[in-house]
Amino acid sequence: MENYKDLTSEMLPASWLFCFLDSCPQAGQCLRHISSELIPDNRNFGKAIYPTVLKQHSCEFFKSARKMKGAYGFNTLFKEVKSKDEKILRDCLKDYLGSHTGYYRYHHGAKVLSPEQQDWIISLFKHYGYTDNLNFDHYCYVYNWQ
Repeated sequence: MENYKDLTSEMLPASWLFCFLDSCPQAGQCLRHISSELIPDNRNFGKAIYPTVLKQHSCEFFKSARKMKGAYGFNTLFKEVKSKDEKILRDCLKDYLGSHTGYYRYHHGAKVLSPEQQDWIISLFKHYGYTDNLNFDHYCYVYNWQ
């Protein structure tokens, strides 16, 4: 845990899947295992990975504990967008991000876009002919809980 001192129990998502398998060869680099040490004393149950996962060649639940460059906010992306393209781009983003509510959660920073999501969104804008100032409003380095 000494390398992950910035992790706190407040960061834990409500439905996070924990791993308690100390014998796993990837335990020291896995966010699911490292975060299991952060569970508050008043939490008595939740989702967990079963020991049977160790029978497999690789763990499908492994989640790297490295930080990612997350992004949020779409104002900069839409700054140069023509009005004829604005609705279709917003609708595509809402579909991709799951809903109208999801779109606004990413826009206002309640959720952070992963690098893969950022790439998809930038590709969408390029597909519609936009190549300048393809940046999000804010960037931050965070653990990827998604």
